[in-house]
Amino acid sequence: MPKHWIFVTSPENYNICFKYRVYGVDERYKVTVEKHLEPGDMVIFYIKEKKVFRGPWRVVNKGTYNPKHEAVNKWKPSGKFIYVIPIEPANNLGECSLTNIFNDLLFLTNRKKGKGGYSDHFQFSIISIREEDFNTIINHMSI
Repeated sequence: MPKHWIFVTSPENYNICFKYRVYGVDERYKVTVEKHLEPGDMVIFYIKEKKVFRGPWRVVNKGTYNPKHEAVNKWKPSGKFIYVIPIEPANNLGECSLTNIFNDLLFLTNRKKGKGGYSDHFQFSIISIREEDFNTIINHMSI
């Protein structure tokens, strides 16, 4: 059974992920990349500054330590995201605004705005979510 994830990134880094079909994280996510992400897992990107979800994507292979991957020096900050996860579009890629589904997402447990509010949920690069939340996001995407 595939797991469901949100990969959090900036608009600029998303474009690099899209181009190279990989997602990169730093050393803090080594255990997640090596022990928890599996080929076939499903992913949705959350683009922080735009407050939108984009996807769906599928993990193609296990992520690896790969500081020489072409994308590593293109992401900002350069050279930081050295664990590289190969991904591919799962089908037609769509987009959904966080605002449109905010109250329907179960993983958002703190709904207040400002410091200490819901945005704290998006401070991590990789977020494990329930299949229900994944489906809620996918069902609201426009292609």
